[in-house]
Amino acid sequence: MISLHNSFLRTFKLISSAKYLPHPDKVKTGGEDSFFISKDKHTIGVADGVGGWSKYPGANSAKYSRDLMNYCDQNSNLLTPLEILKKAYHQLDFKVLGSTTALICKLHDNNKLSICNIGDSGLSIYR
Repeated sequence: MISLHNSFLRTFKLISSAKYLPHPDKVKTGGEDSFFISKDKHTIGVADGVGGWSKYPGANSAKYSRDLMNYCDQNSNLLTPLEILKKAYHQLDFKVLGSTTALICKLHDNNKLSICNIGDSGLSIYR
């Protein structure tokens, strides 16, 4: 039987960065997308706000997606991306009309990666 010491086990890191560049047609309004990277850099999220809401008076997908990602960041200490997203969703002001895709990814201390994806956003993993 082979015994592995902790010093031989590989520890993974989540290396991420983000920059927000709205579509050229949406620069004046700032676009409707958002993201966060948690302070401990173990949790990241992106939201792609649905621009079609701009046709409806009082709707604001930009605020919706930014608020959702802000609340996800505040709750990034929760165990799973699904729990983070659920808690953030329930903190939203439902008077603000809008919708967004959402993708939350969390790297746990045991080197497991968990992901919650609502909508058509995607994630690539490079190792």
